[in-house]
Amino acid sequence: MQFVNPVFLLGLITALLPIALHLFRLERRKSISFSDLRFLRKVELKTLRSILFRQWLILVLRVLTLSFIIIAFARPTYQSNQNWGGRPLPAAVAILLDASFYTGYIDSKNSLFNQQLENLKMILSVMDERDKIAIIPIVTHPNKIIVGDSNFIVRQCSLLKFSEDRANIKAALMKAALHLETYPQLQHEIFLLTSEAGFNWPVIDLTHHTIKKSKFFVSKVFPTALTNTTISKLSFSPWTLSASTPVDLTVKVNYLGDYPRKNHLIRLFIEDKLVNRRIIDLKPTIESAVTIPFFPKKTGWINGYIESEPDNLSIDNKRYFTLKIPENISVTLIESTPSKSYYLKEALLAISNFDQTLSIQIANQQKLESNLLDSTDVLILSGIQDINTKKYTSVLYEFVENGGGLLLFPDGPIKQKNELENFLRGLIPLNLGKMRKIPPTNSPPPFYIDPNVSIHPLFTDLWPTFPNEKIFFYGYMKVIKQFGMQSLLYFNNGDVAMASGKRGKGHTVFSTFPIDLDWTNFPLSGSFSPAIQRLIRELSDQMVVSNNYLVGDQPRLDAQGLEIDESLEIVSPTGNTIRVNAERGPSGYYWNLPVLNKTGIWEIKKQNDLIRKFSVNIDQRQYSPNTALGETGSITILNNAEDLSNQIRKERYGKELWQLCLAIALLLLVTELWIGRTPQKKNTKVTSNEI
Repeated sequence: MQFVNPVFLLGLITALLPIALHLFRLERRKSISFSDLRFLRKVELKTLRSILFRQWLILVLRVLTLSFIIIAFARPTYQSNQNWGGRPLPAAVAILLDASFYTGYIDSKNSLFNQQLENLKMILSVMDERDKIAIIPIVTHPNKIIVGDSNFIVRQCSLLKFSEDRANIKAALMKAALHLETYPQLQHEIFLLTSEAGFNWPVIDLTHHTIKKSKFFVSKVFPTALTNTTISKLSFSPWTLSASTPVDLTVKVNYLGDYPRKNHLIRLFIEDKLVNRRIIDLKPTIESAVTIPFFPKKTGWINGYIESEPDNLSIDNKRYFTLKIPENISVTLIESTPSKSYYLKEALLAISNFDQTLSIQIANQQKLESNLLDSTDVLILSGIQDINTKKYTSVLYEFVENGGGLLLFPDGPIKQKNELENFLRGLIPLNLGKMRKIPPTNSPPPFYIDPNVSIHPLFTDLWPTFPNEKIFFYGYMKVIKQFGMQSLLYFNNGDVAMASGKRGKGHTVFSTFPIDLDWTNFPLSGSFSPAIQRLIRELSDQMVVSNNYLVGDQPRLDAQGLEIDESLEIVSPTGNTIRVNAERGPSGYYWNLPVLNKTGIWEIKKQNDLIRKFSVNIDQRQYSPNTALGETGSITILNNAEDLSNQIRKERYGKELWQLCLAIALLLLVTELWIGRTPQKKNTKVTSNEI
C-alpha cells in the first residue's frame, strides 16, 4: 500500500483529540458521608462497569472514524508489487501526440487533434509535480519537444497544432527512449495519443530495451463516421510536352465513405488560375480517374494543382505539380552511310511532325566537329566507324561533359569491339562481352524485349500488345554492368539491351544492337519512333517533371551544372527564404535542402535567378495494418468512453482505497452514534433479599 497524498497522514495526530478530551474531562471522586449503602454496592458496581465499557468503546470508535477520514484524504492505493506505506515514486513520462495531417479530420465540429488535446489535459491532471514529462509530436521529424512540469505543459497545450507531416512513430519512440534514459532512477511511462488512422504505420519496433521496460498506455480517438476524398495521383505523358500541344492530365481520386457520391467537382489550376474542371462520380473504396486537358501556352517552368471539393479533411484535397516546357530541342544525326541510318531518319521525320519542339539536322561523319555540336542538344550516332580516334573522342567527351545527350547505336557487324569498349568506358562504366548473333533465317529469333522485366519508366506502356507482338533480335553485344551504369532495357534472358551513364553534366545511352534488319525487326514496329522520341526527350535534360516530393523529405541537389561558390536560395510556398551552402561528399559537391515541411510549390534560386521549381504533397502512402500494439500484453488500451484519469490512476498507482476508507469511517460513525445513544430510564426494583 502507498499513499498519493502522504502529507495528510500528519492529520492522524488529530485522531488523538477524543482521547485528550476524555482525559481532560475526568474528575476525581469526592467521598461524601451518607447513610449505609452497603446493601446497594452490588447494583452500583454492575452499572459502573457497563458505563465504563461503553465510554471506552465510543472513544475507540471516534478515534478510528477520524483516522479513516484522514487516511481517505491521503488517498491510499494498493498494488501487490509495491512496498507498504510511503508515496509513489515519481516517473519519467513521454507523451507521444499524433500531430500528422490525418488528425485534422473534422468530426462533430471538432478535429481529431483537438479531441486528443482534451485527452492530453486529462492525462496531465493525473501527473505528479515531481514527474519529468516530455510531449513528443508524432511527425516526420519530431524536433519540437516540450519538456517541463505538468503546469508548464498545460500552458503550452494551446500552442500545439497538427501539421502536414505523416506520422513517424519510429522517430517519436526513439525520442521518447532518449528522454526516459535521462532518468534511469525513475519508473518509465509512455503515453501514445493517436487517431484511428494513426495505426497506418510501418511495423513498430517495441524491442528497444528502454521502451520494453516502460509502462505503455494507448489512447485512440475514433470519428463517428469517416468520409474523405483524396487526390491520390496525377499523371501525364511528358514525352510530347510543348507550349502549343494540349496536355492530358489524368487525375486519380480515392473516396472513402458509405454511399456513392454523384457529381463530384474536380478543378485544375495553372499558375493559381482556374483553367478547367470536370465532374466525376465516386464509388466507395474504388479509385476513380478523370482526364483534364490544358494548354501550357508558354515555355519554361509551369506549376499548378488539382483541387477537389471541400470535405472533412481539407488538407488532402489538393495535389500540386510542376513541369518544364522546353522551347526547342536540337537533334543532330551523324550517319556513316545513308543506308545504315535510313530507319532512324524516317523515325526522326515522323517524330518532328507531331513533336514541334524538335529541330532535326543530319550530317555525315566527316562533319563531326565542335562547331556543329555547339547548337546541338542531343547527338545520335549510328554505325560510326573509328570512333575511338583522338579527334572524335575529345569532341564527344567535351560535348557530353558540357551537358549534351548522346545516343549511340553500334555498327553491324561490330568489328572494332576493343575500340568501342575503350570509347564507351569514358562515358558509361561498363565492359563489353562476347557478341551473341544467330543467322536471320532462324525463326522465331530467340531474343526479344520483355516489358515484364524491370525497365526504365520512359519505356512504360510502349508495348501494350506484348506478348502477342514481340520485338525480336538476332544478336546483340553483351554488356557487363559496372558500378554507376544504369540499365534501361532488358532482353528476355536478362541481358542488358540499353545502358546509360553520366559524364559531367550530360548523359549517354548505348544500344547493344544496331538499327539493322539483319539484327532486329525493331525499326519496323510501331513502337520504334515513340522509343526514339522518348530517348531524345530524356537525353535533352530540358524536360523536367516534379511531383514526387513529400512533406518531411529532405532532398539533395547535386552540383552538376551549377557553380558551388555561392549559396542557393530555397523559397517555400509561404515566401520564406532559406540559404544553403554547397557541401562536399564522396561523389562530388551537393546542396542539402531543408526539410520540406509545407505542401505547395517550392523554388530554387541563385542570385534571384530561378533554377528549378518543384512540388511538395502530403504523404498518402498506405501500409498494412499494424498489429504490434494490440498484440503486446504490456500495453494498456485506454477507453475514451470512461474517465481516463481513473483508468490511469488504477494502472499507475494500483487500486485506490479512499472510497473504502470513507465507507468504513461512516460505518464506524453510525456504530458510535448507536452505542452512545441515551438509554431509556427504567425503575429499579429492590427485592427483599437484596436488602
